[in-house]
Amino acid sequence: MKFKKLVSTALAGAMALSLSVPAFAADGDLEQSTNITGTTQAPTIKITVPAAGTVTVNPYKMAVSVGGSDVTDQIISATQFIENASDVALKVSAEVTGTAAGNLAFATASTQGSRAPTTNSVFMYFEMVASDDGSTEPTWATAYDSKAATQILVSTKATKKADMLTLAAGTGTAAAATGGYAAFHLAGDAASTPTTA
Repeated sequence: MKFKKLVSTALAGAMALSLSVPAFAADGDLEQSTNITGTTQAPTIKITVPAAGTVTVNPYKMAVSVGGSDVTDQIISATQFIENASDVALKVSAEVTGTAAGNLAFATASTQGSRAPTTNSVFMYFEMVASDDGSTEPTWATAYDSKAATQILVSTKATKKADMLTLAAGTGTAAAATGGYAAFHLAGDAASTPTTA
């Protein structure tokens, strides 16, 4: 039995020695370098963003003519579109800052319900969603969600959300490329019975 153990130990030692490779440094070691040549092409960035837009605050829900139709929403904002005609996909971020005129104040929650404010308050949020094209009205959220990646609450403090969505790369020739679209608008509500109209 001891003989088998001794043979096993000897074999294990021989195998361990055979796996280790000694390294001998010579005085004239050779150095070798490899040159790798690569090329890259800078992407063409072409994006269309509307320069300006309007929003109407309509606290008394009066009929307002928009595009030939009467609407009674408290926040009336036309849908606007962003188009990516670049040859690469682009991530879109947004920064929103509200400016209140007169005695208007921005609310941090809906102004509707049993605890409706009596000040001139508006609850407004920016919303951006992917769109099939640059003209079709998308499906919007029915309410504000502070955790939604696609919505930003409007206040007098600048609020930024990064990577709200990704616009697909444009297609077609550089002169006539069409690409991914995003739609955005403002939504919310306003105090219906402020103390001071």
